[in-house]
Amino acid sequence: MIFLKSRWQLKFAEVLKAYQKSAKGKRRSLNCAKFESQLGLELTKLCNEVNNRSYRPSISRCFAVLNPKPREIWAAHYRDRVIHHIIVSHVEPIFERSFSSKSFACRRGKGHHACMMDLKRQVRKISRGGRSTVWALKLDIESFFVTIDLMILKNLMLEKVKCPEIRWLIDQNFSTDPRQFFKYSGWREHLEKVPKSKSWLSYPENQGIPIGNLTSQFGANLYLNALDHFIERELKPEGYLRYMDDILVLASSKESLYGLEQKWILGLWKKRNQKLNRAKTYLVPLTSSLDYLGFEVKQVFEPKDPLMILPSKKKKFTLVKDFRKLNDWNWNKMFFPHELAFFDKGAHRTKLSSVNSRLGMIKNTKSFIHRKITMEKFLLGQQNEKLARMLLKSKGHFNSLKYDG
Repeated sequence: MIFLKSRWQLKFAEVLKAYQKSAKGKRRSLNCAKFESQLGLELTKLCNEVNNRSYRPSISRCFAVLNPKPREIWAAHYRDRVIHHIIVSHVEPIFERSFSSKSFACRRGKGHHACMMDLKRQVRKISRGGRSTVWALKLDIESFFVTIDLMILKNLMLEKVKCPEIRWLIDQNFSTDPRQFFKYSGWREHLEKVPKSKSWLSYPENQGIPIGNLTSQFGANLYLNALDHFIERELKPEGYLRYMDDILVLASSKESLYGLEQKWILGLWKKRNQKLNRAKTYLVPLTSSLDYLGFEVKQVFEPKDPLMILPSKKKKFTLVKDFRKLNDWNWNKMFFPHELAFFDKGAHRTKLSSVNSRLGMIKNTKSFIHRKITMEKFLLGQQNEKLARMLLKSKGHFNSLKYDG
């Protein structure tokens, strides 16, 4: 691909801003620490490489995570993550206006909670205040990230980008295959648990994008954007939601959803060279409950709130496990390392952050009794009585653990 030269130059302030975004939540990682040890030199070198068009992506790391299911992750070198933020900061404002309002993954002002609240509104509208049954067609794309056509995605991203340097960076990002030169990290046994159909290493060149990159998250949204508009404008269902590759179509009758799956499959194959996962395709009434985004959603015949959202058994057990870890921790040593030390307020907030994130995930679900019993077992135990009084009085991060109904 030929790119014309221009007078546009990447500014150092822009690289610095991209680094600050990439460093959020990563300051304690080894790769970030290495990059920050010579921060000025690294940022200047990166800026000059982009302006001279001598930048090339570095070697990535490949490892696997087991929660919530075995998945292969490709972690880019830290300097490449800064480049990803530069690309997305230019591309996102261009395409964000064209994205469907019913796409909720990896977007500002969206997310799990916004998706569930919108699902509630749609169910309330379609069921006419809980008076009629709502039918749901759940669709899932088979091995979504690793089956994306790389050339289609790159052309989609280059379609509206006019700046030659950003176009060149996009071409460098998507033309370099991390699978050619990479290194394994973590436990090799975890990688063996990833199914072959989910492993990017099992697919040919120009197919798939790495899970874990910021450009991959944005690219995945852009890849299915045309299909969002196809469903909303051509098929015109009564209700529609998409969170990455998890699609939910709603209707007031079962018959209106007949044939819609085949039309969507045809559009998906023609436009994006992908296919649906038949094992995860369902057509059920919401009154019989449905698993969506790790939550159990079920329609009840109540006018004010016809959709009941329950946390899955796995989410409940994970919350209990996090509290057990807190219960086994030596809090006195954590707060007072030695007799002359001051009380460390930041340490206990960091330790409690995982529990707070779990509670924040399920606090909008019908789970008050489970949260109350779990917290009381931990906070009201004899060995933690002093800690309970101290934390309940604190105004820090632990406030989200208060009983909030």
